[in-house]
Amino acid sequence: TYAKETFNGLVADGTIDEWTDILDGQTMADVQINCANDCITKGCDYVFIAPCEAEASDPAVVQMADAGIKVIVFNSMTTSTEEKAWLFSGSDDVYAGELLGQWVLDNCPDGGKYVHCNGVLGNSAQIQRTEGMHNILDPHPEFEMVMDEDTQWSGEKAATVAENAMAQYGEELVAIICD
Repeated sequence: TYAKETFNGLVADGTIDEWTDILDGQTMADVQINCANDCITKGCDYVFIAPCEAEASDPAVVQMADAGIKVIVFNSMTTSTEEKAWLFSGSDDVYAGELLGQWVLDNCPDGGKYVHCNGVLGNSAQIQRTEGMHNILDPHPEFEMVMDEDTQWSGEKAATVAENAMAQYGEELVAIICD
């Protein structure tokens, strides 16, 4: 894989001494916590983690940081990322949600019904994008959220929600927002 080739190249050119492994947290907080414990046992100096949930994945970050590992959190935050992580790399998800909401305002000026398709519930990106969307749309009573669905960033699940919403609301439906 690309990551393995990259890390092997970093060892070959002397940038790093060695790398341990790529562990698959399987988008499950309990598995991520077990992987964190493996990293502590192996004596890792640095660990990259893409948390699946803000709250449930937090013990993985806390335990590794408390063990002296420099934890690099990317893509989504945990509840203690700002306090415990050595580095965070990711987007401003509240702003991303505000952009989604603003697009709806700009392109549907008369208002109407809309559907929100959530990402993985509990993931910081899902939480913060939802917050941003509400920051923009909630002050506008001409917009009504008629469905708030857990689609887990699955195109197939979102398509099913979209089909059902269009069948139920027809012309009244002006937007389907997928965060």
